[in-house]
Amino acid sequence: PTPQPTVIIPESGVWVKVHYEGNYYGRVGTSGDMKIVNASGEQFYQLPIVEGIVEATIQKEDGSGRELAIEVYQNGELIARSAKATPFATVDLRTEVRKG
Repeated sequence: PTPQPTVIIPESGVWVKVHYEGNYYGRVGTSGDMKIVNASGEQFYQLPIVEGIVEATIQKEDGSGRELAIEVYQNGELIARSAKATPFATVDLRTEVRKG
């Protein structure tokens, strides 16, 4: 068996991870500062905040049954996750990041 690459979660800061084997598009960021994303595979997006509301809305561009997942990490810890596997699914995630 081929070993799978190990994903390193950044140890500091606030990061949004989007994972989908196909193409996806949407928005990632904070209220009033949303970045448009259009990618595939596993991507990390760093947010320049230490506290506040993190938002992400990502849509699959195909009709597959593969899972589209959004995760939010703060200082290396998973603090929120949302995922769907339905065709052309849209995943919305909104969570609060707090100092400390």
